[in-house]
Amino acid sequence: YDVTVSETEPVKEGYRFDGWTLNNDTETLYQAGDVVEMVEGGLTFKAQWTKLYNVCYYVDNTLVETKTFPEGTDVTNEVAYAYDLNDDSKTITDFVLATENANLASINSDLVYRATTSVKTFTVTYYVDGVQYGEPTIVEYGSEVDVDVVSYTPDASRDFSGWTVTSGNVEKVTTDIVISG
Repeated sequence: YDVTVSETEPVKEGYRFDGWTLNNDTETLYQAGDVVEMVEGGLTFKAQWTKLYNVCYYVDNTLVETKTFPEGTDVTNEVAYAYDLNDDSKTITDFVLATENANLASINSDLVYRATTSVKTFTVTYYVDGVQYGEPTIVEYGSEVDVDVVSYTPDASRDFSGWTVTSGNVEKVTTDIVISG
């Protein structure tokens, strides 16, 4: 008579169930629903497992994502992982592998990446009559810009009434700022 492999798969923490081997045959994997002919002496099914490893991503010491990979997977391209901070004030400059002696070509341990972040910066540029005046200033996200910090003395033939913000918010910098006079 025939035996049908059970639909119920076993669970083992930290492993992926790959299928069943039968008696002394370690090469053939049987899956749920497979039909096997009963032999004299009975059938012994043995679960086959693959070890799973986690690649964890931290930003500012907060775990933001965990990806799981089977043992032996090449995770070299995981270094280039892109993560959206959902924080307008910071940018990720790099994810650095924090696990020592990691084998990226064939994962064999859990890995930890830690993000290097920095505060976003923007430029404040002054223009007089459409021509850039002086060098742009670099400011950090959220800072306040004093428009009158740059002094301008026009020649006698020109009337200068002061600086006007033409783009950006000088009270809380979130973009590049253009100031005209």
